[in-house]
Amino acid sequence: MRLFWGIGFGVGLLVAAIALWLRKKLGKPCEYDERQVAVRGKAFQAGFVTIVICEFCVFLTEIITETPFMIAVPGVSHMIIILIGFLVMLEISIFEDAYFTPGKPFSIKLCIVMLFWGITMLIRGFTSDDLWNKLMDLSLGIFFIIVMISIIIKAAITKKAVENDAEEEK
Repeated sequence: MRLFWGIGFGVGLLVAAIALWLRKKLGKPCEYDERQVAVRGKAFQAGFVTIVICEFCVFLTEIITETPFMIAVPGVSHMIIILIGFLVMLEISIFEDAYFTPGKPFSIKLCIVMLFWGITMLIRGFTSDDLWNKLMDLSLGIFFIIVMISIIIKAAITKKAVENDAEEEK
């Protein structure tokens, strides 16, 4: 089953690359201001450092125990580390207002679709018979739900700050 997951993952990456290429060629570019660009740079750096530290910890664990480090099946630990690195990068970008551009603000439709996708991945994880698929689907479902909840929390914080500013101006 892992072969089919790998093929599906590769096809998904290819479709995403084509969609990004088409968006770049046909769509309006995302225009981040200088502060957002700086924050995004720090977010990318923090995500990269997180991945390096986690992989180094796995490396040290393997050296000390003299056995491969696995979470149930091979490859899962590395995919979880990558998801943790992405999560660090996204959380910094979201909470420092560097995730959305003024031209493309938060979309409740996107949020609903992504929450639905995360819940679907969790359900697939709980119902899968293959351990590798189960762990990957659960990890991805948790990842998407955490990101969407973070976006919702940040939107609520921003809305509250705007309301407070409006009250202070009165």
